[in-house]
Order: sequence, then structure tokens, then C-alpha cells
Amino acid sequence: KLHKRTLRHLHPEQWRHVTMTHGDANLPLAEQEAWVCKETRQSDDSEDEKNSKAQNYDMYNIYSRSGKRAILLTCGLIAFICPCTDTVYLPVLPELAAYYDASDALVAVTVSAYLGAVGVGQLFFGTLADRYGRLVVIYAGLIIYEGLTVACIFAPTIQVLIALRTLDGFVVSSSLVAAQSIITDIFPAEELGSAMGVFFFPVLVAPIVAPMLGGAIAQQFHWQSTFMLLAALTVPIALLSMAVIRHETHHWFAARRLGL
Repeated sequence: KLHKRTLRHLHPEQWRHVTMTHGDANLPLAEQEAWVCKETRQSDDSEDEKNSKAQNYDMYNIYSRSGKRAILLTCGLIAFICPCTDTVYLPVLPELAAYYDASDALVAVTVSAYLGAVGVGQLFFGTLADRYGRLVVIYAGLIIYEGLTVACIFAPTIQVLIALRTLDGFVVSSSLVAAQSIITDIFPAEELGSAMGVFFFPVLVAPIVAPMLGGAIAQQFHWQSTFMLLAALTVPIALLSMAVIRHETHHWFAARRLGL
């Protein structure tokens, strides 16, 4: 079928060319125009029917109740990484200052720069998640985050560590904003409040749990072990997300997958 946007702007001489390809070129011009108009109406009706079918289809019912719960818990774990990265190494800041022979104020910048980058990154990755889908943003973000976290272990100077922490915060914000978007994709308005309560529970608990874990590990090893913990924690969460969230949840992509 011919595309209606193309047909609306055809010059009479162009109609003849269209019918040579799609219709009978031997027909008189008036009959050719009538033929193309008929094709246009059929294309319009088909597109309107398709749009109506997509609008009437409940996108929230394509997931089972157990599937929604699994995705919700997985998204909570994905979002857990962001606040955990912020606070896990707070107990080792004095050791960090002694290691790099840096002032306390300069070491504190590694925390503030991370938080600022998280805020800016959410504005950027939120747009990407709407444009290209949630999963590609999460997976790409986790892969880059893993590399940056490992790089923090080998940072030669405090300035390099600040730069890496800034990039770390910018990239890890993708997991937080995309995971939250997934929750809004799969839960309708009447269930979204309770779902968000569960989703933000790991996010709010992380600043309490992470420093205790980081402090306990740093006492046995050194400050680099806190970043090793983050790198080791990211791998199973990423694998779990790939196993549980197997399809894109963005409604536009989900509708295309279902043929709507």
C-alpha cells in the first residue's frame, strides 16, 4: 500500500508515475487519480485501525503477576548500586587521604562530585531511555560502570580518582532512572504507588548498609577493596537483570514486539 503522506502532495504528473508502478498505466488520468485516492483511503483506514487496536490494548496485562514482582525486585537491586557506590567507601576516607597525601577537603570532593554527576546524568539518560528503550540504557550503563569502578582501584592520584568518580556517578545514574522507568511501564496507576514503595526500599537502605560493609572489608584489607566489592556486586545484578527482564518494557517497543 502507498503511504498516505506521500500521496497527499503528488503533482498530477506524478500520479501517472505512481500508477505505472502500482496500478494500470493505460487508464485515463482521471481514473488513475480515482485509483490512487482509493488506495489512500484504504491506507488511512488500515492505519487508523492499527492505532485504535494499539490504544485499546492494555499494555500492563502482558506481564503476569509473578513476572511483575520479579521485575520489580530486580529493578530495586539495579537501583541499589547507585546509592551503594556513594556511601560504601565513606569509612575509608581518612585512609584515602593518607594514601594520596591529600587534604580532607580534596578527598571529600570524590563524594560531592559523584553526587552532582548522578543528578546531571539522570537528565541525560532519562531522555535516552525514552528514545532507545530501558534495557539498552541499563546494560550499557552497567558495563561502563564496571570498567570505571575497576579503574578507580588503580587511580594513581587523587585528581584521577575524582575524575573517575565523576564519570562513575554520571554513568550509574542510568541504572537508577531506567529501572524506575521500567516500573512505570509494567504497573498501572492504581498499583504504581505500592510498587514504587518496594522499588525505593533498597535505594533508601543502601546508605545504611553500604558503609557497614565497606568499613568491615576495609579493616581486613585496604581502601581499594571497597571498589572491588562494588565491581563484584555489579556482575550478579547484571546477570540477574538479563535473565528476568528479557524484553523491552517501553510501551512503544513492546507494542511493536506484539505486532500492535
